[in-house]
Amino acid sequence: MSEAETKNAFLAAPQAKKMLTLVGLYVGLIAQLCTSVTFSSWLRTAQTEFSDGYLYIFAISVGGILGLIAMPLFGYFGAKDPALKKPLICVSLLLGLIVLLGRAVAPSMIVIAMVSAFWGFVSAGIYVLGFSMIRDMFEQSKVGLYLGLVGTMSSIGMLVGPIAGGMIMQSPIGWRGLNFILAILMAVALVMVFLGVSVKKAEVANMASPSHTFDVTGTIALMVFLGALIIMLSMTSVFPLGSLVSNVLAILALIGLVGLIFDINKKDEKAIVPKKVLKDWNCIMLAISIALCMITSMSLSYFLPQYLPSLRADAIIQAIDPETKGLSMLLPTACCALSSMFLGPVLGKRIAKAGNARGVTTVATIVQIVIFVIFTALFFGVLGKDESGVAKVPYVAILVLMFCAGLYNSRNQVLGAAAPQIQIRPEIRVQANSIVQVGQNLGGGLAMPIFGLVQAVFAAPLIASGMDKSVATVAAIPSAMPWIMVIVTVLSVVLLITGLLLRPLKKDDDK
Repeated sequence: MSEAETKNAFLAAPQAKKMLTLVGLYVGLIAQLCTSVTFSSWLRTAQTEFSDGYLYIFAISVGGILGLIAMPLFGYFGAKDPALKKPLICVSLLLGLIVLLGRAVAPSMIVIAMVSAFWGFVSAGIYVLGFSMIRDMFEQSKVGLYLGLVGTMSSIGMLVGPIAGGMIMQSPIGWRGLNFILAILMAVALVMVFLGVSVKKAEVANMASPSHTFDVTGTIALMVFLGALIIMLSMTSVFPLGSLVSNVLAILALIGLVGLIFDINKKDEKAIVPKKVLKDWNCIMLAISIALCMITSMSLSYFLPQYLPSLRADAIIQAIDPETKGLSMLLPTACCALSSMFLGPVLGKRIAKAGNARGVTTVATIVQIVIFVIFTALFFGVLGKDESGVAKVPYVAILVLMFCAGLYNSRNQVLGAAAPQIQIRPEIRVQANSIVQVGQNLGGGLAMPIFGLVQAVFAAPLIASGMDKSVATVAAIPSAMPWIMVIVTVLSVVLLITGLLLRPLKKDDDK
């Protein structure tokens, strides 16, 4: 055990408390993933119920706005006072509980969109501070396993969510009941973390970054930049690019970005995002890589459930879900989770042993590119099209491809959980991890608006012909899907390059 580890109050905590915190974080992660993988499907049902589908993309995207802002803030506070990690995680889980309950009783789509704005705090708490606490609580020899198990827990969430969620959605309690059940799971995670490891400020003073005043101007600039950017891209269906509102938001985002750059250059290590963090090669490469992971993966996780109702004539879909309201839309995600369930610990230990995520990222991304190329060909109609012009894509082929996608899905989970804790210097690890997680949330926040723009292009002629906007948005999905896949295939090649640029951490730096 190193000298740093002997002075670590988290590591010295009772084993029972540490395991309670660990399991609580795992349960919270499962609840978060169950919510994420079922969101697109139940939201479509809610969209039909409320008949205001133009808010669909906005409702999906808005949850990441405050989460993006919270991540560097959580990284700042967690680095300045490690004792705040647990309280901030508990606050995040509590907000997640409130969001789920709010969705369950929401009377309209606008209410769903409003409460969803706070969902990003769950990711900020678990991914920025939760993973950091796991690193703090256990010896390095065990960290690879426990952080690798994050991938397994994520897969459990992605497996249980679609199957159980699909069945619940088809039951009398419907999508509202699903959100109530997820709220119970989030409450369990909150209680376990609350009863877990606690440390006092004085006990972890040796682990804190040098104290300095809070960077108010940098925080405001960060909020303006990220908030305006995501809102602008999310609301293109209401305020198209080039419109007055869109242009104002673009100008605000630019002002925020310029202000943030100026703040970082002026305040250096006292900025909300210290310059030494942004200068760290692995931090930037990991942030870009995980952002690309999220953008490319979400093309299928969010739009595939929307595409499947177009294939309702498929014999398998007819057998398991004749009305395509639940299980058939979520089963592909379950197949993906099933194959990735046991890969997490393997990949996590591999990253820890190699001290580098490059090998894991490279292999998984090559598999991803092959899968995306096949999906692109299928969506373009390589097997023909039906009388309505929808490509014939066998449901069994979708299930097989999504099962194979488990490899890159597990990479996504472990790359964000294990790589920053293993491959970034300890003195900047907490704040650098927050930047990596910003990359993850930024990728998730940008994915839907980007794909929504493609969708809007194909919906525009339908709307011009007199079709209702919400109906046209859904009807455009089969035409938009192949071009969405072309975009993410190209981005996957960029991901392959950024993964190859990762460097192993020098042994002398990992104390």
